[in-house]
Amino acid sequence: MKLVYKTLHKKQAFLHAMLILLLFLSLLSLQITFTVFTKGQNMAERIDKMDVATTNIFYKEYDDEIKDFLQEYKEDGNLDFTYEESLVWPYGVFSTSWMQETSPIYLEGFVKSDAHYPLLEGKPLKDLKGHEIGVMESYARSLRKQGIEPLGHEIEITGSFQEKEKFTITSVFDYPNYDDGYANQKNSKAIQDYQITRRAVGIVNEKTIEQINGHYVKTYGLEKAAGLYERILKLKIKDYSAQKEYALRSDAYNDDRTSSAQIDFRLLADEIDGNHVQDGIFQFVSLSVTSCLVVSCLFVLFAFMKRKLIEDREKLHILIANGIMKKNIQKAYGMEYGQLFAAALGLLIVFDIVLQLVLAHQQNYVLRLLFSLSTKTVLYLLPVTILFFIGLLALMLWQVHACFQANLSHAMKAKDVHITKRTHRIRYRWQSLHMAWREVLTHPFSSMRNILSLAIIFLTILLLFMTQSILWHLYTPATFGLQFDYQLYNGIAYDDFMELKKEYFDVFAFMDETKRFTSIDKEFMVYDKSTRDSVEFHYYPGMRITLTGSLKHFLPVKEGVYPPPVGAEGGETLMEKMRTMVPRRIQHDFHRYIMYSDYVKKHPEVANDTYAEFSQGWRVNGYPIYGFTESIVNQGYVAFASRNMSPLDREHYPQMPKTILKLKDSSQKQAFEAALKEKGITYDSYDTVLHILQENNNDLSLKLRYVMISVAMMGGFVLLLTLYANVRADEAMQKMSNICYTHIGMQKKIRLQRDILYQGIIIVAAMILAIFLYGILQYPYFQVLGVYLGLYELPSGAIWILPVCLVIVVLLYLLLVVITRKRKQPNI
Repeated sequence: MKLVYKTLHKKQAFLHAMLILLLFLSLLSLQITFTVFTKGQNMAERIDKMDVATTNIFYKEYDDEIKDFLQEYKEDGNLDFTYEESLVWPYGVFSTSWMQETSPIYLEGFVKSDAHYPLLEGKPLKDLKGHEIGVMESYARSLRKQGIEPLGHEIEITGSFQEKEKFTITSVFDYPNYDDGYANQKNSKAIQDYQITRRAVGIVNEKTIEQINGHYVKTYGLEKAAGLYERILKLKIKDYSAQKEYALRSDAYNDDRTSSAQIDFRLLADEIDGNHVQDGIFQFVSLSVTSCLVVSCLFVLFAFMKRKLIEDREKLHILIANGIMKKNIQKAYGMEYGQLFAAALGLLIVFDIVLQLVLAHQQNYVLRLLFSLSTKTVLYLLPVTILFFIGLLALMLWQVHACFQANLSHAMKAKDVHITKRTHRIRYRWQSLHMAWREVLTHPFSSMRNILSLAIIFLTILLLFMTQSILWHLYTPATFGLQFDYQLYNGIAYDDFMELKKEYFDVFAFMDETKRFTSIDKEFMVYDKSTRDSVEFHYYPGMRITLTGSLKHFLPVKEGVYPPPVGAEGGETLMEKMRTMVPRRIQHDFHRYIMYSDYVKKHPEVANDTYAEFSQGWRVNGYPIYGFTESIVNQGYVAFASRNMSPLDREHYPQMPKTILKLKDSSQKQAFEAALKEKGITYDSYDTVLHILQENNNDLSLKLRYVMISVAMMGGFVLLLTLYANVRADEAMQKMSNICYTHIGMQKKIRLQRDILYQGIIIVAAMILAIFLYGILQYPYFQVLGVYLGLYELPSGAIWILPVCLVIVVLLYLLLVVITRKRKQPNI
């Protein structure tokens, strides 16, 4: 067996190196995909290893019943945890307060476990003094994007009584609980009603917060200032799971001692579920592209094996003629593939070990995102790796078997020298094209394999760029749902408003607080998946937007009807009577139905699934769903309602609340903006709102861009290997033909033209096939992407990228053909 192996695999170092690298990239792309799918588990496992808090509970100092509840909760065996206590400032504790834009950053008092957070820059957190603070890495990254170096930068934080305190950043640390979901929101005033902004976190010496609180007591008196003391409990849950966290919060809010207390929970599960949309897109794109990449790798390996079998034909003939069994020859090839796969797997293991060592000392955001491994990631990756190897081995054995079926005693197949009868002469100027076309016809399987391998790569590139284009142009009037021309901020005098209304607009609605009702409510949307046998529920940061005015002028309806408005301020109680419209996100993710639809009448068992449910503290409210709409406001976790407007007079509206409106004529924009500036009215245009939302979406989708770039780079390398493998395999098949052409005196120029034209035919056919496959696959592919995005219709992608990419690939392909034909080929 060893002698057979040495005979067949002598002087193959270059080929083996390329195949090992190819297998390594395939395994690496699979690993990245599974890392994406297990990101939540990776984060929880990483936090557990760091021995830091998973759950933060905020409360007012006088509401310390929460500690009694936690003690009893632990003693009853409901949850095993430990906690540390400190001060926090400025937080503004109440249920779901972390969703509000009270301040862009708040400070936690240092506790011992905070020293375990990896320090990236500056002084250790335990050495912070006075007004020195450490900030999370994502906040420091957002400063750098603005051209500000974090270390030494002074920030100003507005606290209670609107007093401002200045702090100097002296440390940057990795805070995995919150780093992933934070993005620096630009011009939050313009978009604060359309998304939930996550607040950044810093750490400061606890004595500094005590000094600030003491200053308030001295300045404003104990009675006013005492209620501002806010504390934080940092819990470390053993054997963490999201459901344990959710159950803890739910039980705390339902307990008699804490139900009326001012308490807020900021859970790790909330952070993970809060990025549900980006992670879903992340997983879908990664899986799609990796699947195409693995299939492309199989084609490359097939091409290399094809070439090797052609080159080994004489050796195989001699071995069989001397009594070597075909079974032993197959084992020799299998041994070669096993060694190559083992080498690639070993290279991946060494690569991962080195990366984990690097991440242990240098917390690089991109590397951590792509290559953080957890136990669950490895458990998923292991069986897929084994299946991948079995697939490769089966492909190789089939090729060897097919080779044995052929007549090994002939140097060329009969069809290679078969000449069909011609009824006309071939003109010299078309000779090269005719020869190239003949190569396609006489080797149909090889040609189709080349065409299909390139078509899959072209298709992958097209889907990748089209998806990226959609994500980078996601916020359009159609996808955003709410459609208006301008939003005017509150404080407009009644007379000024009526003067503008008379000349420029008729359609408008209010989006601000009135005497009794709040127009924008930021609460948890609840999806209860519990059954009789299991308890499972999820919370997503959600919003309720209630327009004072009609919805039909500002929001499209996809299914159902517009909900009837509730009464004005003196009429029905909004909380009890509100009816809603929800976007596709809620329809699909929460499996919701329209309350009075024919489907619900035929299936009364789903009647309980016709409500949009919101939770704030212990209270859970359900609002009937009257229709579905198109909107990615707050990533689709939103419900829309409306109420009747009070009489539009000076008595009810001495100053106008925040208003959205549509102009009578779009040509009036310039004149309208001039009138607003003249009256000193602050405003934002609709285009400005969409632009800022798109920028923030790009920041949140940064991790997706990193993965797409990394997979695209691997795909590019596989593309080059595919080109090289196809050219070399074709060259091996044409070896005897080229010898014959040399003997009859055919010019090298004609042979080179034949090769270039042959590859050109293959590329053109691959382009056509890729476009055909794209036409078939684009509908189901983008339908699934639409579900992940929570949209009925996606914005159009940059289709122009197809010809650009294909031209580049054609040039690379032809350049490779010329180089491989003109230089003397190495013996590999």
